[in-house]
Amino acid sequence: WKGIAKRLNNNYGQQHGCHFTSTAEKEWEVSGNIMSLLYEDNFYGREYPGGGYNLTFYGLFCTMTSTDYWLKSAKNLVLPAAVLKTHCYTMMFKNNTGLVFPPRVLPAEVATSTCYYQMFYGCTSLVDAPEIMATSCEGQQNFYGMFMNCTSLTQSPELRITNTTSQCCLSMFNGCSNLTDALELPATTMYYQCYKDMFHGCSALTAAPALPATSLATGCYQQMFVGCS
Repeated sequence: WKGIAKRLNNNYGQQHGCHFTSTAEKEWEVSGNIMSLLYEDNFYGREYPGGGYNLTFYGLFCTMTSTDYWLKSAKNLVLPAAVLKTHCYTMMFKNNTGLVFPPRVLPAEVATSTCYYQMFYGCTSLVDAPEIMATSCEGQQNFYGMFMNCTSLTQSPELRITNTTSQCCLSMFNGCSNLTDALELPATTMYYQCYKDMFHGCSALTAAPALPATSLATGCYQQMFVGCS
């Protein structure tokens, strides 16, 4: 664990393709407080190290080859950080086609630039989404492609975001072809391409959410419901 912590603290994962797989079981589970990978037993209440830019868990459980053994459940994985960093969960579970159960909750109230970028992209077995507690965004591309091509997802998570940023939800549910229910989008001020392609290709969607914003921006709803037949 000390070796893992050292490599993660040095952003080794992103730079060298460091990620977790299992050779023991074809379907495996990950659980516990993820901060223990950085701080061992002294993880309680700890936040990400460093400044505003952190690649510590970048692609940590993403599937990189066709021979990887699939992660099935992360429902008991705790992602406790209240203060997120740029890229902190980018592509964390990307293309894990066996993932059925994600972490239960993403507790941070402020989403930073690319913090959830393509986090569950291509998780074609994902049937539920974590509870997202963020109420505001900073930076840009916060939720870009977060659930893109999650073809088993039937309902979008509740989005509490009241202020958007540039491209914050771009392609968030793009390609979720079994999504039938899109929940409320309460934001009242739009920014550049903030909801562009958000539900693009959601061909099973039966009703669009209300769009209460009164202050719009270039491309904010561009192609938002293309292919919602």
